[in-house]
Amino acid sequence: QNCSFLMEQKREIASCEDCVKIHSIVHHQLSAPIFEIMLKYAWFASKLTDERDVFMNVNEVCF
Repeated sequence: QNCSFLMEQKREIASCEDCVKIHSIVHHQLSAPIFEIMLKYAWFASKLTDERDVFMNVNEVCF
């Protein structure tokens, strides 16, 4: 699950296996505790809850 390794290889996403690997990397990274509140925002945005917390998005955390 080393994203930088995949980027250095300049691989093209041409197979289902590649898509599954990318999906796995994204899922693994967004499962970090720092993104928990961001993911809960989806419940607020879809009006399934009234609780809205302030959170840092992916760009603020990673870049």
